[in-house]
Amino acid sequence: MKRTILSQLLFLALFLILLPSAIIKNRQFAVNDPNDQLNQSFTSRQSYHFLLSTPPNCPLNSISLRLKNPLIKNNSPILVDIFADNKLLQSLSFSGSNVGDPDWVQLKINRHQVSSGQYQVTFSTQNTDPNSLFLYTNKQGMPVHQAWCRLGFIDNLRRVCQHRYQQLHQMNQIFLFFYLQLLIGLNYALFRLKK
Repeated sequence: MKRTILSQLLFLALFLILLPSAIIKNRQFAVNDPNDQLNQSFTSRQSYHFLLSTPPNCPLNSISLRLKNPLIKNNSPILVDIFADNKLLQSLSFSGSNVGDPDWVQLKINRHQVSSGQYQVTFSTQNTDPNSLFLYTNKQGMPVHQAWCRLGFIDNLRRVCQHRYQQLHQMNQIFLFFYLQLLIGLNYALFRLKK
């Protein structure tokens, strides 16, 4: 019976802790409230920027911007620059024809380990038509965006263990007691059947 319980606990640990730690590597750490969006005309007269602070040991992996290109008629280049520690880390560009009506545009970032964890993202366009390309912003005028960072296995394992521990504490204690009684009873019945 002890071997059966031990094997079940090992299976649960593998399934609930080790497997998610190995598979899930990206962690979303920044997101604007999607219910708080306004359309702003996105032209060459104005560039936008925002700051990102990544969690410790989690370098920036990708950024998504919320844009709108009505009828997919604009093909102006959109330029994105990513700075850290007052140095340009990466420049990206894509065409307005890559933007849907509306669409999240995801940009993959080369892995850069930045000691401060502070990034500044600046983006602009060469679009001159104020009715052909739009940027979603919140009420404060900050661009609607999402950002992900990439965790190492040990950091991810620690995060998954903390999450499972919090879930366990949030469960109803009476339900947990009866659930454990059911598991022990089923294991006892299984042990009796094997004899």
